[in-house]
Amino acid sequence: MGVRSYTAGDLWHASQTLTEAFDRDPFAQWLFPESDARRESMSATFTSLLTSPPTGSIIEVTDDLDGVAVWLEPGHPLSIEPPPHANTAVARIFAEIAAAAPAGSFWYLHFIGARHANRGAGSALLRHRHAEIGGTASALWTGAERNLEFYRKSGYVEKSRHTAGGATAWWLSRQLA
Repeated sequence: MGVRSYTAGDLWHASQTLTEAFDRDPFAQWLFPESDARRESMSATFTSLLTSPPTGSIIEVTDDLDGVAVWLEPGHPLSIEPPPHANTAVARIFAEIAAAAPAGSFWYLHFIGARHANRGAGSALLRHRHAEIGGTASALWTGAERNLEFYRKSGYVEKSRHTAGGATAWWLSRQLA
């Protein structure tokens, strides 16, 4: 499966891929329990992110647009914020996640998603970026326990776990001390 840089012409398909992937995500389901509201919020979030990515972002897609990854290069500030109008539990877990961000210089996997689970798009995107960055450290957080094994297979280890209001999130890193 080939991986290439995202282009503006990929916007609709890439946004839909991420929206579909995160519609299945337990953390997103906790944030937005109502399916239509979740899809609408995710679609708006990903369209905005892909249209105006933060400085230092690298966006990659699989050739068939079944997978999308958004990375932040080392040295750029992380933005881990709850959605607007977040309740206390949501604000608390986002604050814990932000406070637990690894120290030092690392690539941050902001988002990765595949339109279809277990078909290799996510693995192809991780392999590609890891090959590009060599031994440079990388980190991410996930709110889906089922993703832990997927990331472990790519060399990530759990660094911390955070729970609030029925949701759990994990920080994982690869080659960080």
